[in-house]
Amino acid sequence: MGFWNRVFGQSASTGPSGEKKGGKKGIDLLVEICTRDDLLDTSEMWNRAVSDLQEAREDGSRDLARLLDEMRRCRSDGIGPAIAMSKKLVATPELLASLRAIPSTDPVTFAVGNERFRPQIEGGGRRGWTDGEAARVKDLAREALAILAAPA
Repeated sequence: MGFWNRVFGQSASTGPSGEKKGGKKGIDLLVEICTRDDLLDTSEMWNRAVSDLQEAREDGSRDLARLLDEMRRCRSDGIGPAIAMSKKLVATPELLASLRAIPSTDPVTFAVGNERFRPQIEGGGRRGWTDGEAARVKDLAREALAILAAPA
């Protein structure tokens, strides 16, 4: 937290009322969609998350890129909605780089530690995606790249 934020009691991601700014609310909603198994209908949450990230423009896109990188590193079983959301945002270099990294990701890697996202498969000190899930995730990333990189 910077000096002026400490003086005024605000973090970098909150506004004067303590409410989260821009894409941070959208990222929080997306994390909830991607990590909770007890949600039956996430369409309203999804729409709010997309709207918040779109309103944040480049910052929302960069926030999503960081989230995608984290989810890819731990081979999250919920990365699909995050990739799908990327198609609706502004194409930033960070988001494009994050999406480009997904198709070359090995399906299985060594477990690093306590991550906030659950991998699809885990055991023997390794975590990853099944072959089918890896193919699906990589196809989603390629599709998102094609849409974001398309000439306007």
